[in-house]
Amino acid sequence: MKNNICGKVTRELVPGTLEVYPIANYGAVEIGVHRFHHPQDTENVGEAKFIHLWQNKDGVWKITRAISFDHHGLAK
Repeated sequence: MKNNICGKVTRELVPGTLEVYPIANYGAVEIGVHRFHHPQDTENVGEAKFIHLWQNKDGVWKITRAISFDHHGLAK
């Protein structure tokens, strides 16, 4: 992620798409849709679905897996 996307785009959650489900004895899974904005190219906007797997270990939450898929541009 650091080499491919960090600092190159901003992401925002698409309202109404966030779902969070607990996973017993582990943590939670977070599912939603995020929108990508390119700072130097305001016309180039895309969306993708994401899954974040969260682990709660000793009261500390960490993302252990981040998956982004179904990337596509938005129709103008």
